[in-house]
This record gives sequence, C-alpha cells and structure tokens, in this order.
Amino acid sequence: MKIRPALALLLLLAPGLSRAAEAYPVDPSTPRQTIRGWGVSLCWWANLIGAWPAEEVERVAELLAVDLGYNVFRFNIGGGENPACPFGADHIRRDGGLMPGYLAAPPTEAGPGPIDLAADTRQIAVLDALARKQPAILTVLFSNSPPWWMTRSRCAAGAVDGGANLLPEYEDDFADYLARSAAALHTRNPAWNIRHLEPFNEPLSNWWKAGGKQEGCHFGPDQQAAVLARLKQHLHVQPQPHLSLVAADCSEVPETLRVVSALRRDHPAVLASLAGLHTHSYEGTAEEKRALAADAASLRLPVWQSETGPLSWQPKDGKSWWHRHYDIADRMIEDLRELRCEVWCDWQFVSTDDAWGLLRFTDFNENAPFAGRGYARTRGYFLRKQVVNFIPPGYRILLTGPEHTLGALSPDGRRLVVLVANPGANVATHRFDLARFPGSAAVRAYRTAGPDGGETMVESPPGAFSLEAQTLTCAAPAYSLTTLVIDFTVRSALRPRLKHPIR
Repeated sequence: MKIRPALALLLLLAPGLSRAAEAYPVDPSTPRQTIRGWGVSLCWWANLIGAWPAEEVERVAELLAVDLGYNVFRFNIGGGENPACPFGADHIRRDGGLMPGYLAAPPTEAGPGPIDLAADTRQIAVLDALARKQPAILTVLFSNSPPWWMTRSRCAAGAVDGGANLLPEYEDDFADYLARSAAALHTRNPAWNIRHLEPFNEPLSNWWKAGGKQEGCHFGPDQQAAVLARLKQHLHVQPQPHLSLVAADCSEVPETLRVVSALRRDHPAVLASLAGLHTHSYEGTAEEKRALAADAASLRLPVWQSETGPLSWQPKDGKSWWHRHYDIADRMIEDLRELRCEVWCDWQFVSTDDAWGLLRFTDFNENAPFAGRGYARTRGYFLRKQVVNFIPPGYRILLTGPEHTLGALSPDGRRLVVLVANPGANVATHRFDLARFPGSAAVRAYRTAGPDGGETMVESPPGAFSLEAQTLTCAAPAYSLTTLVIDFTVRSALRPRLKHPIR
C-alpha cells in the first residue's frame, strides 16, 4: 500500500480536550454478531479466468484470498443452456455467463446420466486455486436455474412471462441433480470445505425470462418449499454430513422477509430444516434489515448477505460513476449494523468495468472473451481491503454511533477497528468515547477517498496519532471510507454471546 503524509488523511484527533460528553460511548461488553467471513460468487468471472494459464490463475487467487483475505466463495452449479434453444443460440452474455451444466442430456428410462464435472473445468480450476491459498475457506453451492429440459420454456434463462419455469414433475429430478452434483464436487476436492447448498438465486424476481442474458428461474415460496423438502430427502438417503441447506437468496431484503413469512406460515418443517437465511441486499431499508435480523434471531438462524452491488445505481451528478463505490461501502456498514450478517459477499470479483468488479478487465473483447489477460484493481478493491484486512473472521461487531459507522473488536479484546463511511458531498465528523476500554492505545488510520487517486489506500505514518482523554474524533472528507485501528495495551472485557456455528 502507498504511504503518504498524515495530512492527506484529513484525520483529526481532539488535542488535549475531552469531548466525551458529545461522543458516542463504544461498549466492548455488548458485542453483536461474530464475523464468519467475506465472500464473492465465482460465476461469471471464474468461468473466464479459469481458462488462463495456471500461473495467472494463481496470481488472481492470490489477490482475492491472500491480499484481500476473502474466504467465502459461492460456486455455481449451472443448469446448462439448451444447445437448440428456441429463443436463439447465442443470447447468453459473453463475459462468462454461459455456465455449463453437469448433465449432458435429459434422463432416459434407465435414469439420469452421470454427473460430468469435466464440463466445468474453468470454475473448478479457480476454486482449486483459492482453496490452496485460503485455509479458512467456506464454499456455498448455489443454482441459478435447473437444466433446460426441466423447464417450461426449454430455456435456462427463465419462463416466457418471467414466472415459474421449473415443471412440477421435475422438482424431484432437480433436487437429485443438486444433491449428486454436491456429492461429486465434495468427493473431487474436500479442501473446498463445502458447507451449504442453496437451490435458488433471486427466486421471487420476475426478470428471469426466456431468451435473457443469463441463467435464472422464478420460484414462488410454495415451490421453494417443495424443492427444499425433496432436497432434504435426497441428502437423508445419501448423507452428506458436511452439507446443510440455506435459502432463499432473494434479490431484495423485503422479498426475503416475504419468503420467511410464507415458510413460517405454510411450511414450518421446511423452515426448521434450514441452517441459515441468505439474502441479497440490492434493495432494503435499514428498518427492513432490522426486521429480517429479528426474524433470524427468533429462529436462531444466522444471516448471510450473499450478494450485492450497484444494481440500478445512477450517478449523483448525472455523469460521474465513481460515487457508487462509496455508496456500496456505506451499504456494507449498514448490512453489518442492521442485518447483523455474519458473512458479507460481493457479486463479481472481476468485471468488464469498474462498477461491479474489484478487478476490471483492461482488454476485454466479447468476441474473444477468453483471450484477454489484462486487469487492474478498482477503487472497490481498496475499499474492501480497508475492511477485510482489519476485520477478519472471529472479530465481533460493535455499535459505534449513528449510521455510517461501525466497530469490530478482536477475539482477544486488544484491538478495536472503527469504520467511518461518508458517501456524501460534505465533511462528516464523528466522535467516539472509548472510556470503556482500559489502558493506553496506539492509533493507525487508513483511507480511500475522492474522485481522483482513489485507486489506492493511504496509511498514516506510525505514531502520528494518539487518543486524547479517551476520545477519538474523525473528520471524514466527502466520498471516503476511513478505517481506524486502535490497539490497546490491556485486554478489553467481553460479555459472552451466543454464537452460530457454521453448519
């Protein structure tokens, strides 16, 4: 990382004057959730990069699993598009969206064919590399669509009208396909540490339509329950003790609330079979996130934010797009505060622009999508680095004040990390009362900020800052994320909390 003069940080610590009366009291004795990890989906970018030479795949894996420290990976069990799709032979997006399926053809009277993992060498190669780099890896298997012949439209992109596409008579076949695929992937490489199986992706969305650009399938709550029940049966007949079911990966937090409500009312046994509630956070107010967190707590289930990004985002000034990175950083803080998620995931690691990916292709050509090798780190890369490098798995979340701020405490109680996001156009000042933390402390600060030169992370020189009267004041400039790392000489007291095991 680049080191620049401390003045570049615009970080102000109150000199010689206690302002604790105005500061938010940070209490180490009341932690919230424990962080289990930080993650990203592998499709579609891994379906491209997996075709690169092995040493180049290793370099990308090093950036993701070591330099950033991501440890949770969503691996896509593809449905596989119809080679004679009635809606066109080339409608799927060219940036890796044409994910292979593991069944080459519909079942015959003799039964379904064998699971063919050789069809998916590229995505598998990337996860193999990540497993070599990341000893704390957790893998979640998920599905965007059933195989095309199980659908009404005969197309893995969705139904003609955006409604339910899985034929009811294939619900058991779909569950069998997922269970056998999971078993084959685990047998092939146990080092992936496959823990969860999610049969859906944004199942209440109505944009999954035949002839679309990516695999997708609408499932109403009743059909979700039917598939989950059948999947549970298959996992019972052929046990996979390492594997548990989660749902429902809806696009929006309010949609996940609807699914939980419907399952609680109409399918309580299915709801009881789940090991966690996974949701995307493309949409959802702080109040809705708190409601889902309360639902999860009542069910004694952990929440994972399993996908997000700048969907439908528009520039604040009508032309500049760099602002979105600070909005997503602020969303990360809100998800951790209000949703109380134990895992937070991006959608893409590498993208054709800097909107979605933490790396962006610099030489992508959709007519030769596997040919390009160039990529560059985006501002999003450094914003994630500021969080993940300093709040690894095992840290416990603390409230540090109003919106836009968040704290995390190390397992030994000796390090407090405070995040301050400012997605707005004016300087925002936040004060933190650390009187509940014993002993003296050393403070370091990191920041990514502004429209220019934001593709970096600035660190303050060692010893440049200290606490004054146990109060810390941060003046966060417009469009910035600041990370404050406070190391105490004495362990802070922690109140024991119920922890959700990774099941």
